This record gives sequence, structure tokens and C-alpha cells, in this order.
Amino acid sequence: MSIMLFDKKLSELTDSEIINIHLSRKTLTKDFELISTLKTLESEMQQSSGLDNFKSFLPFLAAFAILDQIGGCYKCYKNSEEKENHAKEKKYKSFQKALYYFGDIEDEQTLNEIRIFRNSIVHDACLFFFEQKKNEYYCFRYSDNNETSNLINSAEEKWDGNYDSINPKNMTIVNRKLLINKTSDIIRKLSKINESNELKISLPDKEKELIKRYFLMIPRN
Repeated sequence: MSIMLFDKKLSELTDSEIINIHLSRKTLTKDFELISTLKTLESEMQQSSGLDNFKSFLPFLAAFAILDQIGGCYKCYKNSEEKENHAKEKKYKSFQKALYYFGDIEDEQTLNEIRIFRNSIVHDACLFFFEQKKNEYYCFRYSDNNETSNLINSAEEKWDGNYDSINPKNMTIVNRKLLINKTSDIIRKLSKINESNELKISLPDKEKELIKRYFLMIPRN
């Protein structure tokens, strides 16, 4: 793996350079070796997705962690105010913001069901979920089907929560491979946006918070 080099100290880097490190590979400044937790997660997501003993849950956990990080760190670059207001109105979580702002996912049902799926997977590695506010039950399964461009294929019929009634028509199917690929695509998209200096850090303490929260910092001296 190649290393990005800066002939200056970390404190001398511009916002755009700091963002580039966050979205990029291992970096050396005059005073630190910097490793982005986001890129580390992406590497582990991609590697685990190709290993039979690790691909069932680990790629999902890594993908959602990456999307959570992106949605919490960056603002959209086009129609910023309109999209931010919509996300605020819908009370999107950080990972939903990442998909909405940068992943071209605007369908409300898809964003809602990916939220429900994420909750079921992250909380206790379960493929079932009960949405109490709406009194709705979900039975999730996932697929690597390349024939569909949908991140989520919604169930044809509502599931009643009875385990004996589970059948293909009341299952909600998540495209695992598409979620993984879209997550990496979003990282590449952010890098291109940053090349034009159009990417904004949305964290309260801006670049200082980005460095402290999401970089592994190893002193060189």
C-alpha cells in the first residue's frame, strides 16, 4: 500500500488536505503517522465480504459504521440547504444522511427499511424486527443478486409476526453486495467532491474534531 506524504506538520494542513487523509490511505506528516479509521473500516469491509466465515455480518457492520461516520462528518455539496432541511424534517440518522446526500438514495421506503435493517443487525445480529411505533413486523434476508439495482426489495406482503407464516412474499431482501459497493462508491465520490473544495465538514469543531475522533495518530519523534 502506497503512503501519502506531506512535507509539513499536521497543524499546517489545510481543511481539504485533512479531508483527503480521512478519505485516503495511510499518511505521513513531519510529526505524525496518520491512519484513517474510515479507510481501515473500508478495507476490512471489502476483505470480510469475500471470506465465507466472515461475510454474513461483518461487512454490514463495517458498512453501517462507515456510513454513520460519513453522514456525521460531511454536508452535501449540491442543494445543500434543501437536502439538509429534508433530512432534518425526516429525522434521518447519520447513515441515512450519507445514503441520501451522497448515495443517490432518495426513496423514503428504502431509507426507512435500511434503518430498520441496520437496527436489527447492529443491536443483536437479528434478522427480525418489530417497529413498535407502526406496529409492523419485518423479516429480513440478504442476497448478493447482481440482477437487481435495488438496495432493498420490499416484501410483497406484510408479515404478521408469526414465525410459522414466514414465506418469500413477506421477506424484505437486502442486497449485501450493492450495499458494500455503494459504501465504497460514496467514499470515492466524496474524494472527487473534495478535489473541487466543495466538501464541508459538519462536525461542531470542524477539522480538529475530525482529526481527534477519526484518525489514529502515531508520533514520529
